[in-house]
Amino acid sequence: MRLAEATWTDVRDAAVDVAFVPVGSTEQHGPHAPLGTDTLDAVAVAEAGATAYEARNVDDGDVDEGDVDEAGEDAEVDEDGAETAASAGTVAVAPPIPVGVAEEHRAFDGTMWVSADAFRAYVRESAASLTHHGIDRVV
Repeated sequence: MRLAEATWTDVRDAAVDVAFVPVGSTEQHGPHAPLGTDTLDAVAVAEAGATAYEARNVDDGDVDEGDVDEAGEDAEVDEDGAETAASAGTVAVAPPIPVGVAEEHRAFDGTMWVSADAFRAYVRESAASLTHHGIDRVV
């Protein structure tokens, strides 16, 4: 689930197991690559990771002998033998953080940066806003 495209009720009802926060930068990568290369890559990795994480936890919808949840314990099942939402591993991909600590690239037009203190505070508070809603694992 992409948080930016979801409604608050979608998130509430999804039983999100973990959130991935793509962290990139807006800085030069030579004259041949876009300024947002790091952010674009971070989003692609987060989305691929979310797909793999969810596929690992829910393959065919049935729990087979030996299936385990993400904690390595026996997978939870309902009365029909299907994995429960809590063990299904829904991932929320947060909107990317597109500005990083990149002052060393300031000579290149379009580069954006913040101080290391501002960056740390922004990432920390962004993660805390997710944990406020019960998403206790933020990557």
